[in-house]
Amino acid sequence: MRHIPEQNYNALADFFRRVQPKYANHSFFISGESYAGIYIPTLARLIVHGINNNSFPNKNFKVITI
Repeated sequence: MRHIPEQNYNALADFFRRVQPKYANHSFFISGESYAGIYIPTLARLIVHGINNNSFPNKNFKVITI
């Protein structure tokens, strides 16, 4: 289970790069409930780190909700 945030990060990056690149400039939000309170903050940290080092394809990450 430790790798779930990394897998979600890679899937989200792949979505913006390959699957639907037209959404790479749109704002996006991450939300979840219950056990997502474990994964969402870690995923958000990975996304912010990726944005800061220019490795994440969408710079318009806005907010998380749990």
